[in-house]
Amino acid sequence: MSRRPQANTRPSQSVSSSVPAMDTQTQLQFMYMFERLSEPLYLGPKGSKNAYFIVDPATMDENTRNMAQMVRQGLQQASILSTMSFNLKMPRNIPNLESIGSACKRSEIFSYFLPSHKQAANELAQILMAQPSREEFLSMCGYCRDSSMINSQLWVHASVRAALNRKDMRGVMIPALWEVLPDLFITTPIRKLARAQSSIPMEGRVVLNINGNNLRPTTEKQGKSDSGSADVVIDPNFSGRSENPENKLWYFREDLGVASHHWHWHVVYTGSSPK
Repeated sequence: MSRRPQANTRPSQSVSSSVPAMDTQTQLQFMYMFERLSEPLYLGPKGSKNAYFIVDPATMDENTRNMAQMVRQGLQQASILSTMSFNLKMPRNIPNLESIGSACKRSEIFSYFLPSHKQAANELAQILMAQPSREEFLSMCGYCRDSSMINSQLWVHASVRAALNRKDMRGVMIPALWEVLPDLFITTPIRKLARAQSSIPMEGRVVLNINGNNLRPTTEKQGKSDSGSADVVIDPNFSGRSENPENKLWYFREDLGVASHHWHWHVVYTGSSPK
């Protein structure tokens, strides 16, 4: 159900030669922050490279530092091969995130169309935009991502918005939104089915083609096992559900591409972009 991430190609002023070009290390560091938003960055390897985020202990309280140390020891004992790691330093200036947390609580569903949520998103975007270097921007992204004050959906909006507007992030690839926040695009029964299948070894899977809420889809055998496990695949051109003919008119609400474009449109054209 993946689509190729799109590069930041916003037409704007030319990039100064003093701005470093986007490199693979920075690209992966930014992309991997969007994986498993409910988990802190220190909790485990990210992506196909099993990358680790080495978070500055100064950003953690004592309990979190102890937990991070236990997690790291457990991963080392499990002999998980990692080919990449990223250092997230303590931000030079620690922002006060209480007003953002009060305007959009961590447990709420974020909507940029709610005035309080819009204000919170603008404030966080301004904090991220104000970072003087790419390294400090990425460290601040990590700090805010794992803060107990910050709503995950709001963080995605603000961090993508800041990256699209920073000259030193020009050319960064933005992850597909339906993979980062699937609950905004994919119905609960299908998400539960995908989560259940994700624990099955790759060699035992089949492809499970989903059409809306149809839970009796066709399958294509991929592995040698007869376990019945499956990868859940949603056609990127899927529009609407199949239970009711009238649902075919719902393309403007259900289409992955249209819905993600609408989200991205309001990230770029906010009406109140930080300067």
